[in-house]
Amino acid sequence: MHQTTSKNRDGAQLFINNWAPSLFFLISILVHLRLSDYAFDDAYIHFRISQNFVSHGYPYYNLGDATMVTSSPIWTMLLSTIFFIFGNNLCSVAILNGVILVLAALTWGNLISEKVSFLKTIIIAALLSVSSFGLMETPLALLFLGIGTFLDKRNDSRAFIFLTLAFFTRFELGIFLILFLIKHWQGRRFSKAAIYTFVTSLPIITFCFHYFATLTPNTISAKSIVYNLTSKEFIQVLFTNLNGENLSKNLHWIAPSLVIVTICCLILFFISNKNLNVKIKKDSNSNLLLFGAAFILVLFFIKKVLIFPWYIPCFSVPLAFALMDYAKIYKAKSLYILLLAFVIFPIFTFSRDVISAFSESSTYSNFSQGKRVQLYREIGKEIYQSNPKAKVLAPEIGGLGFEFKGEIIDALGLASPNSLTFHPLKVPQERESGLIGAVPIKLVENVQPDYIVSLEIFVKELLKSEVISNYDITYRELDSAKLWKSSSVVIFKKIGTEPN
Repeated sequence: MHQTTSKNRDGAQLFINNWAPSLFFLISILVHLRLSDYAFDDAYIHFRISQNFVSHGYPYYNLGDATMVTSSPIWTMLLSTIFFIFGNNLCSVAILNGVILVLAALTWGNLISEKVSFLKTIIIAALLSVSSFGLMETPLALLFLGIGTFLDKRNDSRAFIFLTLAFFTRFELGIFLILFLIKHWQGRRFSKAAIYTFVTSLPIITFCFHYFATLTPNTISAKSIVYNLTSKEFIQVLFTNLNGENLSKNLHWIAPSLVIVTICCLILFFISNKNLNVKIKKDSNSNLLLFGAAFILVLFFIKKVLIFPWYIPCFSVPLAFALMDYAKIYKAKSLYILLLAFVIFPIFTFSRDVISAFSESSTYSNFSQGKRVQLYREIGKEIYQSNPKAKVLAPEIGGLGFEFKGEIIDALGLASPNSLTFHPLKVPQERESGLIGAVPIKLVENVQPDYIVSLEIFVKELLKSEVISNYDITYRELDSAKLWKSSSVVIFKKIGTEPN
């Protein structure tokens, strides 16, 4: 009986090691392909920049404007390579992210145990899934960070190649590069680490300065000017994106419950483990990852950053890894409970999203936002076909700009720095809250665009102003439930605008 049980266990482990990863890759690619029509609006900003790079030789959002709109030089280079080889086919990006998600999950899962851990792999995949299905760059950044951590654990200085790549894929991850460099500051490996960091950075820095004359994306300063969150709004947005928008909207008890569970588990852990340094070395990578994740979260809070779903893995994945590692080292039930509380809702969202890819797409967590982007794409294509030289202004420039190939004036200033002179808008006189990136009335008066395209919530005050007397207004209903208090996309067409 004992031998039979042992054989069954060995057979299950053999399946996990040999066949599960292949099955995981296949399912991931299929899910990404099925959900690719619902990519985030910001993903299309990257697509447009990369397409311009391939077609015209300049990685700019608007050709002729050298503003650094991309927040991820590595992602821009990779997408440009993909589009150059396979053409402007977004299926190739979906396949790419499908592969990256699995590689990242397996890398982080393998960091904790020598054998592939199915549960740990699923946890990491769940935390990365929303950004990955939305075709953003975050999973690639976390893959680089995971490989860097993996190599550093094995005393391989090539870790700093990947830690540097992680930084240039998501700039928040630069804190981990700094922490790992500090770790080796007085060690024999520091010179090699510094060389690898410098050599990897040099071509990327050269690329940025050649095309943009800066290393700082305009999006960083633009978002800090446009959005003004209160502490309460920051916490609401944080928990909404951590646990999924639909869950947080319907289950208001999630956020306070997580806070209570976290406090109780930490108190239990510290009471039962008084000598923390006995088991964990001071240079433990888990310590670095935990500190880095905490640093990012605290920095976001201090700056009151409007956290988008693809920001979350930058701190949630390192934090989950540290919790799993500490729980294993200390055999602490309190940390396992804390880990469960931290990942249970992302796993639920991940499971539902995977099922939605093969059944009812309306249950997909990004369905409503994705339908809005699809409508933006339709409108952008229609305007470009009738007025390719039109002057178009919009607060959301991803899907719209992907189809409208001409110049787009970004009402929020991410791609049009001149718009920032009209921000920030006052609350509540000019917008409902600091969370809303509304279209400034004075910007419209100054620019006099041929078209304005926006969700209702971003033009509420504009619709009350006198400037709209110069425009014909039409409403295009969203093919989903209300999104951000909006049921339609509003199209303003300047009176007298003729096809050209």
